[in-house]
Amino acid sequence: MVKVTAPLMSHFAAGTLGSTLQYRRGPGGSIALTRPTPRKTTPLALRANAVIVQQAWMLMRDYHIQNSPSYADFAKLQSISNESAYLHFCLARWRRWAMIPFEYPDSFDDSTCNETALAFDLGAPASTPNIAINPWIPDDFLTLHVLFSVSETAGPKNCVYAHNFLDPQVLLNPPHGITGAFYLQAASWKLSGSNPTLSNKLLVTV
Repeated sequence: MVKVTAPLMSHFAAGTLGSTLQYRRGPGGSIALTRPTPRKTTPLALRANAVIVQQAWMLMRDYHIQNSPSYADFAKLQSISNESAYLHFCLARWRRWAMIPFEYPDSFDDSTCNETALAFDLGAPASTPNIAINPWIPDDFLTLHVLFSVSETAGPKNCVYAHNFLDPQVLLNPPHGITGAFYLQAASWKLSGSNPTLSNKLLVTV
């Protein structure tokens, strides 16, 4: 509880007000600090980005791609590890709406595939995949994005789900905290390329 002997911004305020403002005594009197509220859940976009990083670690483990001359030279220049250099390139490309490098940086193929269609499978039994993706290409990398308007653009910040070709198709529950209607858009990433193929925007009402 805050104890005040004069106006709130006085020299003698001390304590916490509303779990938000925290008053501390200093040489020049009391100062008010905003106490940040800790997140109780992992943001969906952060969770999806974690899948991208996990995929990068799989590539480093299985193919040692981080040891290619391009990444090794960058790592030496920046005084960081080869693994850190590769993750830097992965996250930089992901933020620019390009797939993480599955090959050496000088051998990308940015070709695109045909448009992907996205729809609800209304006949799907409970607890089975209820998002139909056509075509479903087994060697694709898939991300799903929640959009709050038809004009919004899909990207890393609103990516709520990501998986690689080893996972089954998608069972989607509306992201926590969303009420009303939102749009859902998928991006299919070919392993041999880096440009995403965006699906149609599917209107979802909750």
